[in-house]
Amino acid sequence: MSKESYFSKAKTGGANASSGLSFQDACALYQQNKKIDDHDFLSIGVETDDDFTLIYKDRKILFQIKLEELSIPLARNHIGENKILVGSTINKSLSTLLSYLKQYRNFKSSAESAESKDDVDKDFGEILIKNNIPSIPDSWTVETLSDTKTEELIELTIMSWGMQRELFINREACMQDLQLTISKKRTTRGFLDKESTLEILHKHAKKIGIAGAKKQQTYIDLIGIKKEFILGKIETKINHAEILLQDHQLQP
Repeated sequence: MSKESYFSKAKTGGANASSGLSFQDACALYQQNKKIDDHDFLSIGVETDDDFTLIYKDRKILFQIKLEELSIPLARNHIGENKILVGSTINKSLSTLLSYLKQYRNFKSSAESAESKDDVDKDFGEILIKNNIPSIPDSWTVETLSDTKTEELIELTIMSWGMQRELFINREACMQDLQLTISKKRTTRGFLDKESTLEILHKHAKKIGIAGAKKQQTYIDLIGIKKEFILGKIETKINHAEILLQDHQLQP
């Protein structure tokens, strides 16, 4: 009787499924933390309309998460209004299509004549037909996030949020709390509202104002770097990482 490989699908399926769910939860937390200061943002729904949904006062945005390389056939099944498809990587064919889509949208929003826009409509329509895609809504987009970088980006958003309020946040404890909370919400198809997220952030925060900084002799005071400078560096790092991820240059 032959022995089944330790790396067979039957033996690795559970671990792979867990990795996919962990990536999904991480993406949900990252998106929520990015929107936490948006006055119109209300909550995040997990496993409700899609893998997760950002809910605003006047709209909601659906997210489909794939811990795999995105392709045109895969993307074709997840095109919709107010929907974002997120994958860990993207192949060349889909990357080319998305480049054409960006060029098309830029042209449609330009001051070009209606006649010129009609011509470009026909050209882009031919590309869609070639790829067996009926249409692409204006509100549909594709993003990439490396599964090995997502948690780092979440920690940076937490740090940035705290420093804007002169708060030091225990990022490790805060991350664990947020991950446990979002995981529990997923099992019940629940919702994590903004207020609950803010409670978790404040739970792991300590004030580092001028008086507090002198007493605690915080790292920032000891090295003599202004908060605004550090905050600017954090924001720059987040933005730079997102650009690299979108351009598929940031490697695990």
